[in-house]
Amino acid sequence: MPGLLLGEAGLKSRAGQELGQPRAPASPHLALVCVPVRICPAPRSLTGVWGGVLFPTIKMVIKVFVATSSGSIAIRKKQQEVVGFLEANKIDFKEFDIAGDEDNRKWMRENVPGEKKPQNGIPLPPQIFNEEQYCGDFDSFFSAKEENIIYSFLGLAPPPGSKVSLDTPLGPNTGHKN
Repeated sequence: MPGLLLGEAGLKSRAGQELGQPRAPASPHLALVCVPVRICPAPRSLTGVWGGVLFPTIKMVIKVFVATSSGSIAIRKKQQEVVGFLEANKIDFKEFDIAGDEDNRKWMRENVPGEKKPQNGIPLPPQIFNEEQYCGDFDSFFSAKEENIIYSFLGLAPPPGSKVSLDTPLGPNTGHKN
């Protein structure tokens, strides 16, 4: 079986035959990873053989629990502010309506930590989660936004080139300078 080499111009066989450009994976959730492999048959070995392996990338989903038919203007404004901010900053999220779906309402109420629930025990929207991990309510979202620690609040890595300082208390390097 002929080996494949990845060069600047694209894929080539060991004989130098041009095989074309590497192609992107079909799904944005898959990444192509090339790793060097050393094959050791009997006494002599071959090196420099490249293989491609597909690994799924982990994509965190920010969940925003809202009430689409809320009668409270204050709640509607808070929901709009959270959703608008996430959209404007191109942060992937999914809305879950608690007004029209009992399962969403039940899940939200069960997964807001006890110390974060109001005195009546029923948390109001918007409530924000990263997958199953509770991030906070509107007040904590607003504080994180004002303190420029929104990515830490959401449990996300800041995007490349963002203005988030690497030595903020909740930043990825937690105060260590290089």
